[in-house]
Amino acid sequence: MSRQLLDPDKFINIIENIKTLCHFISLNNHKLIKEWVSMLMELYISDFAIIDHMNIEFSSGLNILSGETGTGKSILINALNLVMGQRAATEWIREGKSNADVSAVFEIKGNKKISGLLKENNIDADHTLIIRRILSKNGKHKVFVNDRPVSLSFLNAMAMDIVSIANQNEHQALLKPDMQLLIIDKYGGLDKERQNFTIFFNEVHAIQKEIKRLKKQEVSRDERRELLQFQAREIDELGILPDEDNMLVQERQRLANALRLSEAARQGFTLLYGVEGSMSEQLASFGTQLERLLNIEPSFKVFAENLNNIRFQIDDLARGLDHYSENTVNDPVRLNEVDERLQAIKGLTKKYGGSIEALLKKRVSIFNEFSQIETCTQNIEEFEKSFYEKGGMLLKSAYKLSEKRHNISRELAKEICQELAGLSMKGAVFQLDFKKFEAAGGQEYISINEECVGPHGMDEVVFMFSANIGEPPKDMSKVASGGELSRLLLALKGRLAEVDAVPTVIFDEVDVGIGGIAANMVGEKLSALAEKRQVICITHLPQIASRRGRHFKVDKVVENGRTLSNVALLDDNGRVEEISRMLGGDHITKNTIEHARDMLKHGDIITLTGI
Repeated sequence: MSRQLLDPDKFINIIENIKTLCHFISLNNHKLIKEWVSMLMELYISDFAIIDHMNIEFSSGLNILSGETGTGKSILINALNLVMGQRAATEWIREGKSNADVSAVFEIKGNKKISGLLKENNIDADHTLIIRRILSKNGKHKVFVNDRPVSLSFLNAMAMDIVSIANQNEHQALLKPDMQLLIIDKYGGLDKERQNFTIFFNEVHAIQKEIKRLKKQEVSRDERRELLQFQAREIDELGILPDEDNMLVQERQRLANALRLSEAARQGFTLLYGVEGSMSEQLASFGTQLERLLNIEPSFKVFAENLNNIRFQIDDLARGLDHYSENTVNDPVRLNEVDERLQAIKGLTKKYGGSIEALLKKRVSIFNEFSQIETCTQNIEEFEKSFYEKGGMLLKSAYKLSEKRHNISRELAKEICQELAGLSMKGAVFQLDFKKFEAAGGQEYISINEECVGPHGMDEVVFMFSANIGEPPKDMSKVASGGELSRLLLALKGRLAEVDAVPTVIFDEVDVGIGGIAANMVGEKLSALAEKRQVICITHLPQIASRRGRHFKVDKVVENGRTLSNVALLDDNGRVEEISRMLGGDHITKNTIEHARDMLKHGDIITLTGI
């Protein structure tokens, strides 16, 4: 019996099917492991820009989003930025709607930091985190975490440990020295040390500001002291007593009416005592009669006693009136003195508050301020002593932090060069150039022993880059192209993924300016990163879109005269069709379709061999 030979084409198909099966098994085993890792599971968007309703379920590993320009991919990033704490804008609310709603669901079972943060703030979390932003036309936007209202600052602080978004804006941020220094610190695990340094810096800087304030006060101290001495002398020389103005007003009344008062007292004395037949004499005569009748009517004794009491009171009153009349004289000199005193008091009280009470309070405040000025020099000496003690400690901390950064930078530069070599940039050189911090315009700093220290230490760093062999590295911001920046950003994200706890990394068209072999290598790096982190990548490159993972297509449709953005999870045929479009644009042929199938198979093999 003859043995039938296997057709070579069928043999190749069998091998490909075996590879696909192996990859499927490996992928699903990998997924079983990853399903417990913290990641973005679902994004729900309603009435946001040109999105009516959209619900996207992400998976672990690599998630690809593609589509033609203007279909709404950037809107998805805006929505993600919103749930990550970006400031809301009413312009994002869909026309004709009063609210927009964006929600993101995260699996956080493997994220102890987020679980702990939620527990600290009494927010229930059963391994799931739901962030919801509601935008309103009236500007009263709302933030919820697991159905609990929270502040935007709380959301911002939490989001830093959930999602990292790399986009064209981050390209520009990558060129800033502050961001470059932050990358070194994050790579070296210096976040806590950097934070503690900043807290200590703020403490020492507050002491420095107080010294400057006191010295500025000291410059004008003599002038101020002279003014205070003049004011105190002016008040003290007048010697005003509490309520003196009211007493002087009463005295002036008596002096101005002395003749009338004296005459009235004289008339009263005369009526009561001073003439023959006065009231006092008449009462004395009547008292004598009553005493004679006591033998006849004993009850008159009470009348006689009361009458005697009245006589004594009238006698006292008469003597008082006589004394007042004798001692009350017309005194124009004293009247003039009282008028002058009242005018002086009025003038001074008007100058220092409008009343004697306010003037006396002013005198107390002058004393207190004068005492503070006198102790100003002593305070400066105490603050300067504290500044030099703590400043010395701060400088030592800055040196220690700087030494760690230098050590870390050498390791980081070496690893980034290796990453770039794997991104079709074998001749690229990446270095970190350090220099001492110098005070920049408007930037806070402290000068200690002729060393300048800023909020994050004494270092300024510049990323140096050369893409060509034989060319010396120069400031990356001046020589790196858009494509080179894209690969640098991917290389840095790949390295930081080794040390960063952020479980989800989003790449928003960071593949701008690259193609060909470089695009293939970028796709490989994204696949490798997706083995460690959940990766969501918006791309226009078929070399990246063909990598193994979930593939979503974003497109626009017109319904009832309104433009809508939709997203769909592609099956195998859908992926072939979409990658064919990415390869050939509107001109899709049998060749582009076959090319797309080959790229998808190639993407499977690369991912399989990388597991």
